[in-house]
Amino acid sequence: MPINSQHPDYDRTKSDVCKDAYSGNVQDYISRLTGQSNSEYAKYVERAAYLNVVKRTAGALTGVMLRKPYTTNVDTDEIIIGGDVNFDEFLSDTINTLLISGRLGLLVDWNDEEALPYITTYENSNITNWRDNDYGTFVIINEDYYRPDPDDIYEVVLVQCYRELVMIDGVYTVRVWEQDRKEWIVTEEYEPQSRGQKLDDIPFVFVNTKNTTPLVTDPVLYNMSQINIGHYRTNVDVEHAAHFTALPQPYLSGDLQDDQNNLPIGTYEVWQLTEGSTVGYLEFGGAGITSLQEILAHKEEQMVDIGSRLLSGKKGVESVEALQIRQGSEMSTLIQLATVLDSAIIQILEKYYEWMGITAEVEFEMNKDFVPSKMPPDELRALLEAVVAGKISNETFLDNLHAGEIVDDVEEEQSRLSGQEVTIESGELDE
Repeated sequence: MPINSQHPDYDRTKSDVCKDAYSGNVQDYISRLTGQSNSEYAKYVERAAYLNVVKRTAGALTGVMLRKPYTTNVDTDEIIIGGDVNFDEFLSDTINTLLISGRLGLLVDWNDEEALPYITTYENSNITNWRDNDYGTFVIINEDYYRPDPDDIYEVVLVQCYRELVMIDGVYTVRVWEQDRKEWIVTEEYEPQSRGQKLDDIPFVFVNTKNTTPLVTDPVLYNMSQINIGHYRTNVDVEHAAHFTALPQPYLSGDLQDDQNNLPIGTYEVWQLTEGSTVGYLEFGGAGITSLQEILAHKEEQMVDIGSRLLSGKKGVESVEALQIRQGSEMSTLIQLATVLDSAIIQILEKYYEWMGITAEVEFEMNKDFVPSKMPPDELRALLEAVVAGKISNETFLDNLHAGEIVDDVEEEQSRLSGQEVTIESGELDE
């Protein structure tokens, strides 16, 4: 089979929808109306603005997952990431890509110039084929690129390219395939080495929304992307209708004077009409636009609802226990993503260190506390009364303030208080 053969489970449809919604590249989702010319269709599409809820939500979810720092036993500042980004930027980009693509791959590769390994990321659409069984072990990655046109220095041509990561006789081998006319040929083949030793596994880690297997999963924001694009379609219709119905249309029934073929409109213009003629204005009076606006509002509510289930609690009065149970259920998607990323980062960092000749047991854990939970006033008052009455120590008081997210850092707060004599009068509690 040719190198561009795709795995039966390979599907980029949903991730492409999410990528388009995220980037705002949604004009192609608008169908041309019957009889529209190219210029009319262009104006039809351009009149409407795209409300990019997907991009805002992806940014918000990424921020929520990184609200508190991760914990690890490695110096992440020393990890080299492809694309000239630091580890924190790499982690943020990985979360964002996972939310939009639903799956990605992490690869440890070798930089000849630096003589050091580095980590690079491939999103779902680029991972076209894979296998890990008795019939072979490989991962195929699409890496199309542009190079200068040999016949025109001002042009570039697209080169179709695939990178094959494959195990051959127990040795990790990389082959680069390019298309020569109608045939695929290997233009480069090499066996990466670590400190002079060939590698006995592929330093590649699959990451999806459920686990670190090749499983193709739906992007977290796929449903929102569909609604966001549908919202844009409706907005195009609203703007189109408003364009043709916003201004009243004058009409005339009767005969004009011979020299009045063109009738300018204005307070200084006089129309001379024959007897029995009538004039007036045609104005839009139906509920069509209102219905479209109601559909717009409904779709906006749907997008808000999808995002809010991940970011916050619903409106209304709930018991504390019911709120905690519901928020715990709604946060499960983000918690699962964070747990999967814990495993993926550990695996790829261990492969990274292995390539450097270092055997390391990497520890890495992302924050799972996504929603700020400020301490209720009654609880804060009870703690304050307890410390004033000498029932708890100042250290316990500060620890509780830290747990309630009132104090960010206990040691820093203690250093601020050192040298200060703080006196609390009991009467102040009643003020």
